Amino acid sequence: MGFKDGAFRVIIAIAMNVRTGTGRKTIGLTVACLYCLVAGCGRLGSDYGLPVSLGASSDEVRKTLGAPNGRMVWQDDKEKVTEWYYSSGIVGVYNRDHLSRITLNATADWEGFIAYGGNIVKDVKLTDTKAQIVQKLGQPSKIENDDLEPGSDVNVPVVWPKESRYYWRLKDFVVEATFFNAGAKRIE
Repeated sequence: MGFKDGAFRVIIAIAMNVRTGTGRKTIGLTVACLYCLVAGCGRLGSDYGLPVSLGASSDEVRKTLGAPNGRMVWQDDKEKVTEWYYSSGIVGVYNRDHLSRITLNATADWEGFIAYGGNIVKDVKLTDTKAQIVQKLGQPSKIENDDLEPGSDVNVPVVWPKESRYYWRLKDFVVEATFFNAGAKRIE
């Protein structure tokens, strides 16, 4: 299955005082402001399928996923850190050493990267089509679409393909799935 039908990135974020603006992406991480610190977010219910819980400390995450392959402290917020766990297919963002956002990329060109293969939430997997994801999560709370240029050929790959971002606000967190609208080519 190519990206045309399925998500190429899914993000799980803590959902208290959530603002889902139209911020742009940097290095595969999406929309800013999808995070905040919530006490007790480690209890996310039986629908939550990821091996690490939002709200966990970096030490707790490393006990489960091992040492990160990369680490970056944000320049504009020294209390915010991103860590990449290639063998798990997980990118974690920490705010004050508490996991506040998890990004799952369907593919990446990082050497040693393995896409996450398990259930994410409510039996959603990265291999699901857009229709399957909507069926499992229900009607999205919000949808953002990048409009295609007039005359675009949806079958011609482009460097920066247009996207659709679907958001679901669940009880304890937000789910964001990003889909290519057209012109996307899977990185093999």
